[in-house]
Amino acid sequence: MSSTTPELKFTTFEEIDEVGGLYTPLSTKPSGRARLTYCIQKGQILQLAYLVQDNLERFKEAFAIDLGRPPHEAAFLELNPTISDCKIAYDRLLSIKFAAFRPVIRKEPKGVVVHHGLIAELIPKYLDNDVVRVVLGGVPETTKLMEYQWGHVLYTGNGRVGRLIGIAAAKTLSPISLELGGKSPVVIDAKCDFKIAARRIMWGRCVNAGQTCIAPDYVLVPFFRRHVHKGLKDAHDEFYPSGAVNTPDISISSTLRFHHIRANPAYMPVDDVDAAIAYINAHDHPLALYCFSSDAAFKNKVANDVLLQAAPTDSALVDGLPFGGIGPSGSGYRHRSFSFDMIDNILGGRFPPYTVSFDDLYPSAFPSQ
Repeated sequence: MSSTTPELKFTTFEEIDEVGGLYTPLSTKPSGRARLTYCIQKGQILQLAYLVQDNLERFKEAFAIDLGRPPHEAAFLELNPTISDCKIAYDRLLSIKFAAFRPVIRKEPKGVVVHHGLIAELIPKYLDNDVVRVVLGGVPETTKLMEYQWGHVLYTGNGRVGRLIGIAAAKTLSPISLELGGKSPVVIDAKCDFKIAARRIMWGRCVNAGQTCIAPDYVLVPFFRRHVHKGLKDAHDEFYPSGAVNTPDISISSTLRFHHIRANPAYMPVDDVDAAIAYINAHDHPLALYCFSSDAAFKNKVANDVLLQAAPTDSALVDGLPFGGIGPSGSGYRHRSFSFDMIDNILGGRFPPYTVSFDDLYPSAFPSQ
């Protein structure tokens, strides 16, 4: 990244005290919560889009330095969707229940050094410093930050740290959402196109070096395991003909993981779909489940009988579904309008004058006899 490489400097405890002290001003003073009017919120959303759009190449370079990520993957996984989501939020702000935002803390995972330094550099240039702050650091800085009460805490990472974040949030009664990922299973029916299923599973397993919270983790498959294994091997050889080590199309941190996938895929032999469902429900609830079948009844059975939040069919890593989870896979739900519902307590429609539209908000629970 040469001369454009941002300096990564941890936030001091004094600066964290200043950030934590913003909670009260954001709730009571004109410089804080009261300023977050509809127009200002739209302006901040627009500025976020420009932050990404104006610095696309710098972000691609940062991802390449931190993760060895190909520029194309960085663009379609994060950069372009972020701009698109900003446009959706900007256009639909009123329809997704506008409300004054409360102070929120989002805890990012470790391991993306240049990327985080770039965000810390750009956010003060594009966004209102009274609305968005960045804190850089490790365990001590995070621990200090969690001493304060927050309107909402969103953590994404592993379950061990998630438990610590949950305990810290409980001490201040701060609402919390956890995006922890987990062992996302794949259920394959004999009535599916094995080649298509294998290509989608292989892509979902290896994109971003396999480091996505909903990456397919293991395959529940009956007697036709050899067909799935061949399909995965063929997909691997198609995607990366020069091998995992030499290809420029895969992040550097995934080399060992990728060899493991090719040689020893995580198969769980089962007798039938009922056995697959029983196995999934007997273990930690996954954040996502992937089902491949041309039989609608088979898909419905899997989706209805497994306890989880998202169950895409005939695909992997589907955009648009809310991120959340149950138990070890997390809690809450986050994505587009779901994020507004999760972070804001919406209590509109309760004040007079009462109109017909008010009745529409609370329809009768039972039909008239």
